[in-house]
Amino acid sequence: SYKFPTAEGMEKILTKSRMSVTDIDDVLDDGLLFKLYYINQMTLTEISHETGLNTGTISGRVDKLNTRINNCLH
Repeated sequence: SYKFPTAEGMEKILTKSRMSVTDIDDVLDDGLLFKLYYINQMTLTEISHETGLNTGTISGRVDKLNTRINNCLH
C-alpha cells in the first residue's frame, strides 16, 4: 500500500523545480496516479494538493498513462 511521503519527502516535493523525473515517480508512480485519477476520480487540482506536484506535471503524466492504457487495449 502506498504511503504519502514523510516530512523529508514533502520537503523534496516542495523543491520540485529541481526534481528529476525519478523523484516525481517516487512521489506519484503510475499505480498511484491510476488509483487517484481513474478509481478515486480526483481532479488534477486535488491530486496536486495531495502530492505537491503542479497540475501541468500531473496532466502530462495522465497523458502518458492514457497512452500506455490505450496501447494495452489494442
